[in-house]
Amino acid sequence: KKDNFLFIDQAHLPHTQTLLGLKRLLELKIGLAPSLRLVLVGQQELKTRFQENRSPDLAPFIQRCDQYELLPMNFEQFSNYVHHCFQNVDGLDVFNRLFKDDGLKNCFVNMNKAGLPAYPLSINNYLNQLMVLITTKKDCPYTYFKAAFFDFVTHQEIFVN
Repeated sequence: KKDNFLFIDQAHLPHTQTLLGLKRLLELKIGLAPSLRLVLVGQQELKTRFQENRSPDLAPFIQRCDQYELLPMNFEQFSNYVHHCFQNVDGLDVFNRLFKDDGLKNCFVNMNKAGLPAYPLSINNYLNQLMVLITTKKDCPYTYFKAAFFDFVTHQEIFVN
């Protein structure tokens, strides 16, 4: 027997009636087994929305849900991931100049101070943009990449070099 899964990204966006309609799909069974399993992936707003006292209309749906939260990366995870991304685009020279000394640690600390925890999706979005710049503008001066990284991450300087 194979399970059928329906993945919904940006699940914090659908209207309440849409979610209640999905609940009805979940009630369909083949014998005693559910015919569909639902995975909702969303931003922090989804967690807030799924608090029963805030959404009484969704209570029947919420009661059938298991919730898991993807926590922000710790420094070691953040450091390994950033290094991995730069390595994959032959950007280790930019990495070493951008994050010399304690630059990466300062970046991580200052992101948290600025209220920007290192959630994997947000870090991935910033790094993807920077990786595109590194691969398409290899002849640009280092200061170009540094300015781009500052802009992508917080729109303010987060390094303390």
